[in-house]
Amino acid sequence: MRGRKYTLSDTKEKRNTKVINEKIMEDKRSSVKNKKRRLIIAGAAVVATILIIVFFATGAYESFLDLLGIQRDVSVVPTITEVSAEFKGDVYLSGISDVSMTYDEQGVTGYDKSGKWIWNEACSVKKPMILKSENYVLIAELGGTAIYAFNKDGAYWKYGVDNNIISVFCRDNYVGVIHEESEYLSAVTLLQYDAESKVIREKFTRKISNHYMITGAISLDCKQIVLSGMYSEAGKPCGIMSFIKVSDGETFANEVIEDNVYVKVGYSDNDTVFALNSDSVYIITKELSVSSANDKCEEKWNRNKNKGYIVDAELLAEGSLVTSVVGNSPEKSTIRKFDKDGNESLSFEIDGNVIGMDSKNNNFLVYTNTHVFMYNSKGQLIFSQEAGYEIVAAVCYGEKSIAIYTKEKMLSISYE
Repeated sequence: MRGRKYTLSDTKEKRNTKVINEKIMEDKRSSVKNKKRRLIIAGAAVVATILIIVFFATGAYESFLDLLGIQRDVSVVPTITEVSAEFKGDVYLSGISDVSMTYDEQGVTGYDKSGKWIWNEACSVKKPMILKSENYVLIAELGGTAIYAFNKDGAYWKYGVDNNIISVFCRDNYVGVIHEESEYLSAVTLLQYDAESKVIREKFTRKISNHYMITGAISLDCKQIVLSGMYSEAGKPCGIMSFIKVSDGETFANEVIEDNVYVKVGYSDNDTVFALNSDSVYIITKELSVSSANDKCEEKWNRNKNKGYIVDAELLAEGSLVTSVVGNSPEKSTIRKFDKDGNESLSFEIDGNVIGMDSKNNNFLVYTNTHVFMYNSKGQLIFSQEAGYEIVAAVCYGEKSIAIYTKEKMLSISYE
């Protein structure tokens, strides 16, 4: 059988006579484009999902909202328990380690988070000054000589000093006592308590001839002390800040601040102090070294430049300072926060005139005569609560627990 031979011209002719359906080809191209588009969209969705997970898991979204200045609340519903107790005379409130404590004519009484009575210890002072350290509550008799310490289990230690007490301050097992001293304007004695031997010893006494000291604080590393006081210059009061070595009681620096006496001081880190009164906030750095190159003293807030006056302030664990200012507007208070460098990092208003503050770690409590407000360090509201009665005092006494004393009753509040 003989086959037909094809020439090049025959093949070309056959190719030229083949008909291509343009609609089919367009459909194929469209199908390929759609597949590519779906793959791109699917890939982008996967990437976006991963980014969103990372964004929320790492907390980056909070920084983004902070950058935009968007305020968010993290509100929870607190649990409120009425404490079943009867009080006599003036009542002072404090507490630590989930044990709230009251001081009245019956002594010092401890209650658990549910408001249940735990213990009562004898204690009697005429003018109590009450403050708390991490592991104990201190009660000192202003104008007297007695100092009491109470931990979560009750009486911790008691000590009597030789001269009348002007003020006390503490950190860890150190207690600083500013007191009167014969032939001197004032003096400071540093006490150190040994928990193992249960012995209190006087580390040093520093007598001060030219200045009347009124308050003090101990640095975070317990290596230096700051004392704030006053002296007279041409009949006008001037402020003085003295820095003392814990090791030997020697003064290594002084800072004179004319026309301002600071009634509250606290360390934001090992070398830097916030000092304040109702009119002013100062930040002072004094390094415990021969060099003073990094020392500084600068006013960060002034009543003359900002309306209102400071009612109270708290140092947070992160080293920032939170203040409450009243007088900006009727029935409003302003919360101002300063970072470790003294720069204002937060400002917002709350209803009512603030009468006091307290803090635990990086959460801070603000209270008016009717409400309590709990915030975290970012200024986010954790909860607010109306007490139902006129509030006298409120205190943070645990990681997530506060106590409120009103003219009618005592309340214990816990939150998660």
